[in-house]
Amino acid sequence: MSGVDPKQAPNGAEDYAAYVAAMTGEMARIARGHGFRTLAYLLEIVRLEARSIGRTVPPNRGNIAKEPSVAGDHTHPPRPRSSGFSAVARERR
Repeated sequence: MSGVDPKQAPNGAEDYAAYVAAMTGEMARIARGHGFRTLAYLLEIVRLEARSIGRTVPPNRGNIAKEPSVAGDHTHPPRPRSSGFSAVARERR
């Protein structure tokens, strides 16, 4: 059913973001196919956000398993918020 091979486990932050984008894209397609417009829209927002994160992951954040927990990591400033809503609106036109 999915275009993502579950045997190829993501091994870094960029891979995890790409995996989330692929899975939510497929879920959005399914939701649209069943007429769940709002759910499909929200899933598209998640997909676009994941794609955006995947493109902006700094090289030193390659492997999530080696990173400190979010609660204890004060070395990185918070990431700017993406424009997910406007990106979805552009894609829907």
